[in-house]
This record gives sequence, C-alpha cells and structure tokens, in this order.
Amino acid sequence: ASIALTSGGRYEFINHNFYGHSDYYRMYGCDGKNYAFEFDGTTYVPIKTGMTTDTPDHIAAFKKHLFLSFKGGSVQHSSTGEPIEWSAVTGASELGIGQDTTALCVTVGGTLGIFGRNGISILTGTGSSDWVLSEYSTEIGAIEWSVQRLGSPIFLDDNGLTSLDAVTAYGDFKANSL
Repeated sequence: ASIALTSGGRYEFINHNFYGHSDYYRMYGCDGKNYAFEFDGTTYVPIKTGMTTDTPDHIAAFKKHLFLSFKGGSVQHSSTGEPIEWSAVTGASELGIGQDTTALCVTVGGTLGIFGRNGISILTGTGSSDWVLSEYSTEIGAIEWSVQRLGSPIFLDDNGLTSLDAVTAYGDFKANSL
C-alpha cells in the first residue's frame, strides 16, 4: 500500500540502531505534518504514538528510547529498545514541558536537553521508572531549529549565540553567550 504524505513540513532526521545488531541501523524522522517514521533504506514505516494529533516536530534517540515532541508541550518516548512501540504497558511515557519544544538534544554527560523558546529542561535517568526532569532555566531558551551539538549544544537565544556547557559540579550545566 502506498503512503500519502502531507506537504509543508520541516524534516528532522536521526540515524540510530536501537536493536544492537549491525543490520538494524535505521533512519528516523518527523516533520510536524505527518507521523514520525522509521526507514531502513527500503521500507518506510509510520510510527503511530496514539496522540490525537500525531504529528511530532522534533526527534532524538536517548537511553534506548525514541523521543518525539508535540505542540502544546508534550514530549513522549517509545518503549525501551522499541522505537515503534508506544504503549505505557511496555514503558513508553509522556513528559509535560509547559511550552512548545524547539529542540531535543543529547548533551555531554548523558542527559537529554529539552529546549523551549523560553526555557530549558534537562532529563536524566535510564527509563520511565527513574526519569528525573529538571528545569534548567526559565530565562534562556532556543530559537526553533537553531540547536546543534558541537561537543556541547550551541543555540540561538535572545542573547545571541549561546552554549550549554557541562561544568565540573556533578550533573550541572552553565550557559555561556559566545
């Protein structure tokens, strides 16, 4: 069966292997207009999360989970090691951020940066049983699609080009204007 896609989205892609075997390296993507997807070079598989409006706009792979963000402040992740499985029974869950997400970015030190236009949250842990979502800042945020990981995440904010650097204190970060 053919798959019809709605036009007008802005694609984000990641390449990741959730399964471990070298034959399972896949491309994952989303565009804010269609279902997220998995693509192995031949087969395109829509990822259905169960959201009423299932059109995620940002994507990341973190701690064996596929993360997707949705308008309204919802960040969701797949079951552990199963990027196309989105059941709470098998470990998928949702995090409320309180603002639209402008980027998801794995940071130095094994955390996930969840960027909004007016704030940044940091996610630590290994899965839904022990996630800790910490509010890093309500004073700086990232302009959508500006976050890039060049060692530490670098992004545009109202203050200009900014980096989120890990500091020597356990699990802490600091933001620096560049």
